[in-house]
Amino acid sequence: TVTGLLAVALALYQSRNITRPIMDLVDASRAVSAGEAEVKVNVRSDDELGELGEAFNTMLETKKRHEEAMEKATLVAEDANRSKSEFLANMSHEIRTPMNGVIGMTNLLLDSGLNREQMGFAKTVKDSAGSLLGLINDILDYSKVEAGKLDLEILDFELGQFLSDFAGANAIRSHEKGLEFICPALPVDPVWLKGDPGRIRQILTNLVGNAVKFTERGEIALFCDTSYEEEGFAKLSIKVADTGIGLTEEQRTHLFERFEQADGSTTRLYGGTGLGLAICRQLVEMMGGEIWVDSENGQGSVFGFTLKLPLAEMNCVPLALDHLRGERVLAVDDNGTNRCLLHNLLHKWGATFEMAASGEEALQLLGQSNESEEPFSIAILDMQMPRMDGMELAKRIKELGGCENLPLVMLTSQISRGDASMYEKAGFAGYLGKPVNQNELLYTLVRVLRGESEDSRTEDSYSKKDLPVFDARILVVDDNQTNQAVARGILEKFGARVDLAGNGREALSSLSQMPYDLVLMDCQMPVMDGFETSRRIRSETGLWDPAIPVVAMTANAMQGDREACVEAGMDDYVTKPVDPEKLGQVLEKFLDDRIIERDDGPMDKGKDAESSEWESKYIDEESGKVIFDYDSFRELTMGDESLMLLVVESFMTEMSSKLQDLARGLEERASERIHQVGHSIKGASSNVGGVTMSVVASEIEMAGKTEELDLASDLFPVLEAEYAALKQQLVECRLWKEEEGGRELA
Repeated sequence: TVTGLLAVALALYQSRNITRPIMDLVDASRAVSAGEAEVKVNVRSDDELGELGEAFNTMLETKKRHEEAMEKATLVAEDANRSKSEFLANMSHEIRTPMNGVIGMTNLLLDSGLNREQMGFAKTVKDSAGSLLGLINDILDYSKVEAGKLDLEILDFELGQFLSDFAGANAIRSHEKGLEFICPALPVDPVWLKGDPGRIRQILTNLVGNAVKFTERGEIALFCDTSYEEEGFAKLSIKVADTGIGLTEEQRTHLFERFEQADGSTTRLYGGTGLGLAICRQLVEMMGGEIWVDSENGQGSVFGFTLKLPLAEMNCVPLALDHLRGERVLAVDDNGTNRCLLHNLLHKWGATFEMAASGEEALQLLGQSNESEEPFSIAILDMQMPRMDGMELAKRIKELGGCENLPLVMLTSQISRGDASMYEKAGFAGYLGKPVNQNELLYTLVRVLRGESEDSRTEDSYSKKDLPVFDARILVVDDNQTNQAVARGILEKFGARVDLAGNGREALSSLSQMPYDLVLMDCQMPVMDGFETSRRIRSETGLWDPAIPVVAMTANAMQGDREACVEAGMDDYVTKPVDPEKLGQVLEKFLDDRIIERDDGPMDKGKDAESSEWESKYIDEESGKVIFDYDSFRELTMGDESLMLLVVESFMTEMSSKLQDLARGLEERASERIHQVGHSIKGASSNVGGVTMSVVASEIEMAGKTEELDLASDLFPVLEAEYAALKQQLVECRLWKEEEGGRELA
């Protein structure tokens, strides 16, 4: 009996002092797992179980402090994220506003009736601005890249046209450094693909931009190849090769990491954020591809990437490749990669051809062809060649017996105003800029061989005759004068009558005084912004039409902007820079009852050019080169004759000392001084319309850069002669006058 009582007592003790505390801990743990906030174990003893309970309570207090700290950190992060979003929205508006002026005015220029050369220049400006705008959008949207939420826009695109457009928009940077830019460096068959051409362009822009940045002399070549390993898909392989500074093995290892560049000195010398290649890698991987680099220090670099893209269901129109069959073509270019490209193209087009690496070799081949009675049908000449450039070679060809009537086509990487006229007077039947657009080259060769003349004017794809005309009055509300000018110019091409307001308050005043058919509303303005103005239009009395269509015309393009416009009472949304075609669609949507038939009479009458007693260009009769481009100089000085005289005075005053400085540099064989002074003379002569003097100075500049000092010395007397010829033209135009005892303005 005593034993039983002891057993019962022991059981009660264990339940009270051991089992119950353990069960309390179990219940507390379950409460914590369930997310209950206030949990605590009641410690009843000083033994090991008591210590366990205290440790559990301490753990809970620590967890609570950590949760509070995490909550504070989350609030700080959310606040920082809101600040970043506000910053991105503001930057979007500030950057897009001037871009609206660039792209908008270029669209108006494209619709103003340009010749073929001018149309090409203007389209290149538009393409470059569009590419820049795309990069701006990517930078402003970088938070999506970090979060892995960047969306791809899958479109059908034709590979050959895509590369041609890219080449035209990116060639200028290479040519400004005196680099040869070859894109594409191999013939590209027409093929339609499904993918995101904007992201592919972004990758190529970054790779080519890096190649230009880190290459001081030589070339940049873009190779593109497509293969078909699986039905319905194409493997697109693109490589960008340069002759730049190259990379070490250590530098290659970390190159695609964020904020990484080759090394500290390179960062100081070349600048940059180090984000570009990291973004390229992320974009390539998003599209299921791979990116890589092959480089040796001092030996140049090759960056490449591959993408597997679906074939688009588009019928490619095959090029007429047999037009050159039976023709014998001479191609002259000192650059090996360019010769390889021309070789492959001419072979693809069925021509018989010979390649020459210099003017001397070309003249030798022409002489041999005359002796063998197998004359060439046409010759393609590069402009920028050492010792004998394309202009000099053309002159020598015309003097060669049996070649007087040989058709010539010029390829050049240096495009400037007046070149088409200059090359025509020098005897060229065709003229193309580099990088070579393969379709344009084929078209030009066929046209020249057929003896056809080039059209003097080219209509844009969205010309005035395609635009609907609206009998409507439209109010444009924008505080930026450039944006006002762009909007007015576009709307007037639609036949609309346009009034302007600089802020919301002015807009409300106008809407109360006169009936309008539509309002184009900027969102961010002083005094009263577009959102508040739209709300007031919908709610205030005293306006002619509170239900008038209001279309947002804003530089903001962040997520949620469209919703904010709709919430404020706006009817639609047009993003700056304004696309005329999209604006036309919006006008048709709201003003379909105001469309009228176009009267092409008064609207298509262009303004006659201002009459001038001077010729537009002064051309050397022997060489056909433009000595003085009066129109270009007048345009540069905005037609201000007093400013023209001032610029000429400054040019003439400094040129004597510049030429002396260059002569000393040549005597001392100081290549850096030759390069610097040549660059200075090139810019100064270009600013006064001295076309040929600027070209010669540019050649001296490059000779100093490449340390071809004998070539620079040979060019110096040519530069002096061009300077004398330019000065004579300035005197004849009464922009300069020399008298004994000093110079004075005419």
